[in-house]
Amino acid sequence: AFIDVADTGADSHCVVIGQILEDKIYIIDVLFTTLSTVENVDLSANILNKHNPEFVRIESNFGGSMYTSLLAPKLNSAISPLSIRATTNKHSRIIQMSGFIKNHCLFRNDYDLGSDYDKFMENIHEYTADGKAEHDDAPDSLEGLCSMIRSFHAHLWQ
Repeated sequence: AFIDVADTGADSHCVVIGQILEDKIYIIDVLFTTLSTVENVDLSANILNKHNPEFVRIESNFGGSMYTSLLAPKLNSAISPLSIRATTNKHSRIIQMSGFIKNHCLFRNDYDLGSDYDKFMENIHEYTADGKAEHDDAPDSLEGLCSMIRSFHAHLWQ
């Protein structure tokens, strides 16, 4: 799982849950919302506890480091969230990972219109190569998930 914490009022809070099968990453569930941090902590804990991911990374830029300390006590004991700080340009990271995402990520097609998954997919499709999309929260969190998975399971994509 990867969490991109909303850091401004217009940002969306995004939790992406991926499952690896062979050399594909199935995006099985997402939380994609503009609700307050207090509400996001509980919603994030619920989705993480439901899926019990092996790894959880939280982007710690801006409010992310505080978020990790609020979330950790609400998680199943087997889940250990890890804060990470992005040090490179977000748009560059997304563009560099876009080929991998296109080749190795598979998305559900059974989600309801208006659901978090639907909003997440809309945000993915709105992102443009010139970086001028109004919002980039879904592509940013998807890039974070793929980077994490590639670093932990590099042997799958050699």
